[in-house]
Amino acid sequence: MLSPNGQKSRNTFLIGFIIALFLLQTVPAAADTNPSPAEISRKLEAAAVKYQVPAEILKAVAFVESGWRQFDGAGRPVASRDRQPGLGIMQITSYNAADAEVVSALKYDIDYNIATGAKMLLLKWEATPRIGDGDKSKLENWYFALWAYNSWSMANNPHSAALRGRAAYQDKILKLMNTAYLDELTPPVAVTPIPPSSLPAGSLPKRATTWNTPTPVHVSNISAADPSRGGSELFSLFARISGVNRCDTAAQIAVTAWLPGCSAVVVAPADNYLNSLVAIPLSEKEGAPILLTGAGALDHRAERALQYLQPMKVILLGRELSEGVENQIRALLPQAQIERLGGADHFETAARVATEFPAGRAVALISDAASPDALSLAATAAAAGYPLLLTEKNSLPAVTQAALAELQPSAIITAGGESLMADSVLAEALRLAALPPEALTRYAGADRYETSAAVMRAAFPHVGKIYLASGETLADALSGAALAAQQSLPLLLVSPAGVAEDGILADYLRSLPAETEIEIFGGTAAVPDSTAAAVQTLLGAGQ
Repeated sequence: MLSPNGQKSRNTFLIGFIIALFLLQTVPAAADTNPSPAEISRKLEAAAVKYQVPAEILKAVAFVESGWRQFDGAGRPVASRDRQPGLGIMQITSYNAADAEVVSALKYDIDYNIATGAKMLLLKWEATPRIGDGDKSKLENWYFALWAYNSWSMANNPHSAALRGRAAYQDKILKLMNTAYLDELTPPVAVTPIPPSSLPAGSLPKRATTWNTPTPVHVSNISAADPSRGGSELFSLFARISGVNRCDTAAQIAVTAWLPGCSAVVVAPADNYLNSLVAIPLSEKEGAPILLTGAGALDHRAERALQYLQPMKVILLGRELSEGVENQIRALLPQAQIERLGGADHFETAARVATEFPAGRAVALISDAASPDALSLAATAAAAGYPLLLTEKNSLPAVTQAALAELQPSAIITAGGESLMADSVLAEALRLAALPPEALTRYAGADRYETSAAVMRAAFPHVGKIYLASGETLADALSGAALAAQQSLPLLLVSPAGVAEDGILADYLRSLPAETEIEIFGGTAAVPDSTAAAVQTLLGAGQ
């Protein structure tokens, strides 16, 4: 039994304990602090080895970007004041600002930030012109990658920088590396820069030019054993929506971008490119995603997407989809309205869908050659609310003629050259629509990528986001076009082999803001990160 003094002591203890708890709850949490320089050095060296980047270069970039700081003196994440702030020790700017998880990791996880910076530097290596033999252990070979880490633009051309009385970013890095800027943690390393006299004064260095490694050559002491240019496909720095095949990709796009209870879903045959093409403007009109399925039975991925979305209406496109598919959907969604839109062939299906649109709008006239040019035009026409009609190369089918006469379009747009559609066909289309020659716009480039860029540049001169898809295998682009059209954003076709430095596509990318967001339809085999990095490097370079 406690004595009165014991009870008093106990009460005093409880009161003190409660006060302490209160103070713990009301005092702000301790601010974030930076690891010691020695620990940061170890982190940078580990990332350098893992991602095949010379540690000397990664350390110097981190110091120039942030002074080796993840947090400022008040414990807040280091961030620049740009529209898309650079974050953390590596000042990462390539991220989706809407992705709270990634933004938080870049702000508060120094290991994640360093890893992202190393990956980005490696991607810049892949995206810029090759120097010498491409040996990553030779420090001189990183000159263009360092240039691009800050901005692959004329601002970092040594000639342009000199006119402003400044040193180019990459030259600052090399100068810093030649000093012991953090004593024994960063011993001096000599690097020979590319002589300014060999660099173009009024343009960016070209990949087609032979760039010899400047001498004397200096080799990294801490880098990966494998000096090859490969390795960047072990990760992806870019937002992607992809599946194992076209049906899976379409389902992934649908459940990622649309909410349950959506107004409609368009279901199209997976193996009919032209019907899938016709589905794009229909999906925009209905506010609906496109799901793909085999003609005989409902694909299980499309089935799961329909179960999740629970649409009020399902539109079956074309006559190919069997009654079995329709019956499966009716059983799955007994409350949904089921409609069919289709004709005897793809020409009639396109005409039938087009008559769902009001008369008097522009019309996209597309060749039935199943070309990539048609895909680019279909996505853009859908975003503008234009219907789509199909034609043969040398003659207008009767159903297309009738649709043109009924729709009385205000203009006609098409894509591709005469190898896809004869001038005589376009002349006949204008006659049927009672339009003058100037009401026709034909987009054509040197190849599918240039044509895609020409269409997108005309339709979307100012955007904050672009979608990329492979121009070689068009399945991902077909499904993604519906989402791009819904959001009135460009869908650019790119080659897995990379992006040409000259031409309509490069010019269009340079005209867009440097902080333009990139999202990709398809995996790294379809659109490698190196290709996306080349696109990112061009963004804003002309501004």
